[in-house]
Amino acid sequence: MKPITTSLFCHLLLVQLSLSILSTYASQTCIWSGLGDGVSWHDAANWSPAPPATGDSVTIDAGTLLLSASTPQLNAFTMSGGTLTFTNWTTTLQASIITLSGNALFTLPAPFSDTDMSNRVSIVCDSLHIDSTSKIDVSGQGFLALSGPAIPGGYGGGSHGGGAKAYGCPFAADTPGGSGGGSGGNPQWGGAGGGVVIIETGHLQLEGKIVADGGNGTGSKSGGGASGGIRLITTTLAGDGSVAARGGGGKGTEGYDGHGGRISVSYDTAQQKLLSTPSAITFSTRGGTNKNHPGQIGTLAFTDALLFPQEFSWFGTLYLANNNWDTTGLSFKNCEVGFPPETDLHLVDKLIIENSFFSYAYAPENTT
Repeated sequence: MKPITTSLFCHLLLVQLSLSILSTYASQTCIWSGLGDGVSWHDAANWSPAPPATGDSVTIDAGTLLLSASTPQLNAFTMSGGTLTFTNWTTTLQASIITLSGNALFTLPAPFSDTDMSNRVSIVCDSLHIDSTSKIDVSGQGFLALSGPAIPGGYGGGSHGGGAKAYGCPFAADTPGGSGGGSGGNPQWGGAGGGVVIIETGHLQLEGKIVADGGNGTGSKSGGGASGGIRLITTTLAGDGSVAARGGGGKGTEGYDGHGGRISVSYDTAQQKLLSTPSAITFSTRGGTNKNHPGQIGTLAFTDALLFPQEFSWFGTLYLANNNWDTTGLSFKNCEVGFPPETDLHLVDKLIIENSFFSYAYAPENTT
């Protein structure tokens, strides 16, 4: 074996030092200081010691941040307070591990018209944990009054998963909620629709809330907005938090409530069954609850019935990818549930229904 020359030794040493520097950089933690413009994620002066790059970890303890373009692929994102606002439809937060605690909030800007840039909260990660004090809330941040594919007449409530002008797909809940109608010469008074949340993760641990409710009517006679869309794509999910896309309230005795939106949840059934603690997350696409003109329920779509509780208190028309629900006992209490015609419900033992409403819903929208 030939001896290593001095030149080759120096070259190898330089490579080793370079790799060491890269390794050190990859584990860098970037802390939000807000010492730049105090708002933009993309202003380098807001970060210490440097703005986040691929492989970095991010820590945010407080502040109001605006994310207007996708992040690099981060190692970890930890937010223990403050607000992160996503703007632009293509903006995505990308990290291996994302943790929200201490009243942390992900949200969107104001609702948008047909000619504005649309927005959504988009997250791609291996693991997402939202503690009981924190939430993702895009309520009233979908279609603005007089905008969207389903503008109602008069004081009508906005449509989305429910309503006379329902649109979107139950198994791909990625469309914003429609706005409500306004009164007389003030159609702009209609409540805005709910926004969109899309999460792709290996595991979702939810103790907090994910919310996409419709906005309330704002004039003396105006309809509430329909709720938005929440799409969860995960291997497994757990926790006792809530996911809701509920219609907004109509204003005055003549204003109609907004209709429910859409929530879709896909997961790996085999992996979900291996969890030591089953999911206790609740789901609702309830319509607005104005006693004069309440809104219709929206849709809830799942891989199968594995996540369904024995005591059912959810609101929504239930879609199952396998169209099959086998259960040994079932209790419906204080809820409203619809079933598309293709659903097969096989019940062994008793069925209890208390203060609840059942319906078989015909949904003309695309369900593929």
